[in-house]
Amino acid sequence: PKLAAGVPILNQLYASEAQKRAPFVRYVPTLSALADSPAAYNKYKTLPGRGEVAMRTEDGIHFTPAGQKALAELVLQQFALPVLRKDPS
Repeated sequence: PKLAAGVPILNQLYASEAQKRAPFVRYVPTLSALADSPAAYNKYKTLPGRGEVAMRTEDGIHFTPAGQKALAELVLQQFALPVLRKDPS
């Protein structure tokens, strides 16, 4: 509960500081990649075909392999380039 109460405050701080340094710094919210509810901290996330999967270890802070993979995929999405369409002419 203590961690869950403090994280939104830290996230606001991180987002504010990142915004000051745009476009060189980007704040990427991670909660939706790690939990079912984007509004609340949760140690688990329901994954298609796998059910409820722990995204954090027993300490509630560090990430399990599934959590690490979810974060890596989110980070890689930040580097995705738009698909360019060929000019029909």
